[in-house]
Amino acid sequence: MRVLALAAVSLVLAACGAAADDTGELPASSSSAPPATGTSTPDRGTSADPAPDAGAATGADAAHAGQDAGHDAAHDASHDGAPPNPCPALLFPSGAKIQTFQDAATTASYARHLASGQSAPKCFLDTTNLENPDTGQVYDMSVLVATHFQLSELVGTEVAQGYGHHVLLSPSAVLSLEKFREAVGVSVSINSGFRSPLHQEAVCKGLCGNPLGCPGTCANSSRHMWGDAFDLPLEFYTARDEDLACSSGFKFAYLESGTHLHIDENPAYATCVKQ
Repeated sequence: MRVLALAAVSLVLAACGAAADDTGELPASSSSAPPATGTSTPDRGTSADPAPDAGAATGADAAHAGQDAGHDAAHDASHDGAPPNPCPALLFPSGAKIQTFQDAATTASYARHLASGQSAPKCFLDTTNLENPDTGQVYDMSVLVATHFQLSELVGTEVAQGYGHHVLLSPSAVLSLEKFREAVGVSVSINSGFRSPLHQEAVCKGLCGNPLGCPGTCANSSRHMWGDAFDLPLEFYTARDEDLACSSGFKFAYLESGTHLHIDENPAYATCVKQ
């Protein structure tokens, strides 16, 4: 009888051990490594946890790791509470890459200057925060956007005259300007580049008395407000320079008012128009 009792006890203990193994917990006698704890290594908006040692992590550890990963990813995506930036970075002919940002006030200022079906721009270069999003480098206004042109030359009047620090500058127009500079073979200065709606209204008021423009004198929907127009000095007020502007990629060249050459990349024109 005593032998039978001991056998029964052994069977019960074996059954308990099997039940413990079925829960996913390691038996106490296992020589496996301790459960891996949840860690994360966020990298500019991403979160990555080490792969768990198969069969080693407990259910609690796995849940903790998932919580850590989710928290880190949410923290990085929000950038300390700020929503992700929906605006693109602009790559200029020089290789400089600069992030753009939304500015609701500047967008709203376009309301009285839009053609039918045209939408106001939402993303702008911020001259107080000229950051390369890939490298983290922060440029100043002297950054070259093409071989022969600094950012300050193309948007500088907007900033220097106090109209604002959110500007537009088309990389395509900068490339056309650089090609024009190579074609003429001499230094090219810029009388005026980007002008915000507020700036354009001041120009039109000074020229014709109406901040919203006067036909044939000052445009209400000037391409200067879109960052793809430049006014060049009187020395370029020639038919030859108009031709070179067109062959360089501009869509509009205008010998304006006997004072300067206006060139822009107006998308309304399929081929270059000269006036």
